[in-house]
Amino acid sequence: MRTNTVGWVMAAVLAVAGGTALADAFVDAVRARCEAALLLARDAGGVGEAYESARATADTAAAYASVRQLEAIAWGEATQRLIGFLEDSDGLGALGGQPGLCLELGLLLADGDDYAAAIRLGSRLSEKHAADVAGYPALAAAVCVVHERGYRRRINENTVHAPDPVEVFDYFVRNAKRLRLDPARTPALLLVHVVDVTEPIEQLEWALATYGGRPEPGDRFFEIEYDVAHYRTGATKKVTEAGDYCIGSIKEHGGVCADQAYFAESVGKACGIPTAYVVARGADVGHAWIGYLDERRGRWNFDAGRYEAYQRLRGTVRSAQTGLQISDADAGVLGGLLGSRPEQVHATMGVRWAVARMSGSGVGRRAKPWGGGDPFDDSAAMKGTLRTARDGSIGDRLALLKTAMARCATVPAAWEAVGEFAQLDQLDTKAMDEWARAVERMCGKVYPDFSFDVMKDLIGSVDGVRDRQRMWEWAFGRYRSRPDLASAVRFEQGAMFDKDGQAANAWAAYEDVVKTFLDDGPMSVSALRAMAAMLDKNGKSAEIIPYLEDAARRATPPSQMAAQFARQSNYYKIHVMLVHALEQAGRSGEARRVRERLGIRGG
Repeated sequence: MRTNTVGWVMAAVLAVAGGTALADAFVDAVRARCEAALLLARDAGGVGEAYESARATADTAAAYASVRQLEAIAWGEATQRLIGFLEDSDGLGALGGQPGLCLELGLLLADGDDYAAAIRLGSRLSEKHAADVAGYPALAAAVCVVHERGYRRRINENTVHAPDPVEVFDYFVRNAKRLRLDPARTPALLLVHVVDVTEPIEQLEWALATYGGRPEPGDRFFEIEYDVAHYRTGATKKVTEAGDYCIGSIKEHGGVCADQAYFAESVGKACGIPTAYVVARGADVGHAWIGYLDERRGRWNFDAGRYEAYQRLRGTVRSAQTGLQISDADAGVLGGLLGSRPEQVHATMGVRWAVARMSGSGVGRRAKPWGGGDPFDDSAAMKGTLRTARDGSIGDRLALLKTAMARCATVPAAWEAVGEFAQLDQLDTKAMDEWARAVERMCGKVYPDFSFDVMKDLIGSVDGVRDRQRMWEWAFGRYRSRPDLASAVRFEQGAMFDKDGQAANAWAAYEDVVKTFLDDGPMSVSALRAMAAMLDKNGKSAEIIPYLEDAARRATPPSQMAAQFARQSNYYKIHVMLVHALEQAGRSGEARRVRERLGIRGG
């Protein structure tokens, strides 16, 4: 029954296409089967049959696609994933008739997304704007994964809300010709950082009319007058007192770095530029600045509003898709997608999900492990495929992943797959070295934060402490010019040695963080806490006091600022730790003098 039903639908798909042959017979056959399954899944009654067909097609694509046919894997994985996410009582609805959107959405959906809500939103967009969705499928997919549950954010004390998702999609389609990047040619992974707007449509229209000719998000950051009174005294910000928090109000009343960054990123998004709100905490105080894609250079710029004290610190970005905090480099590395063709991006994303299924993992209500795949009955459709099918071994998976990443390596999820292999103990030390050096070559100089995150997963999964130590020392040499990352390496070494019972080596690593990187970010405070915990475990709590006293003397005091800012500094936190240690040791008089010097009333 399944074969006949899907076969009839597939024949209809080919008839609508006019029998036009694509460049590759196998890719053509896979796509036709996927489109037939999508049409069948429009109604809930056809979902089960459609999924079985889509999964079988995806299995065959993953087993037989040659290096020139990776687009077939993208179609197979996207289709079986999307149908597999459906609730029992739901079909794809109008979304099933939009294969382009189904491809983009099936590849883009990830952990943290509300799959059912995203699919419903995709169907809603397809009903209201069928022609526009067909013309801008990546844009529609980005809207679906950002706005599926409604989207809002907090910018310090103010909360901002996104417009209706259909209005967001309509705004970008309506203004497509005026945007800096063409949303019809920009990958969905980048468009996620465009459509995550939280300004009313009229504010977006104002920003586009005002800055469309020269949006330059970096310049917009410094256009906003700084609210010095709030910074120094803690007085309520003028823009908050105004009671109508939006970019127009920020322009009128000014604000602090958070408001400057929000204004700059919102203007950039309104003009079609991928932007991100970046935060980090230095030794002094937390700070927000702007990241944006400079399409002329083909990479992100994270320097605008990033004061000197933060130039070599890790920044974090809130993922609009998942709501999780990610490294700024996870967004920045996406700049490399501008030089890739859509099918290359799709192939790497599809292979990422295929190797996960080959590993036995999957998502969705109907998810089943990879089945190996049988060749299509039509021998002509198998033209150009592998003579020997992949068997799903770790060797096959790594080779497939390498093949895809050789064409498009700047998809963060593909590197996540490498980390998953490592965590499953499926990479030997030689393979670990090979992948660690590969990520360092790809982005170690341009985006060292991204390479550090990948390397941390790889090194952390190595069994032997000696091998891990060797790899961490190699990494320390690579990150020496970035004190925040170098200190993070030392901290990881300390934690590794502590867990292994090598107390002396752990202490030496933590102490090096405190001695060498005291004012280079928050890691030194974490190291002091780890040292205190080691002593406390051995009943020697008071022995941390000399180290705290030394750090307190050397730490740089924060500049003149309100108390709520000063309390974020390393200087303040180290002194608070010293007060508590002195009190615990019964040295209340000394603790009181430290409190008085710092102006601390409570703990």
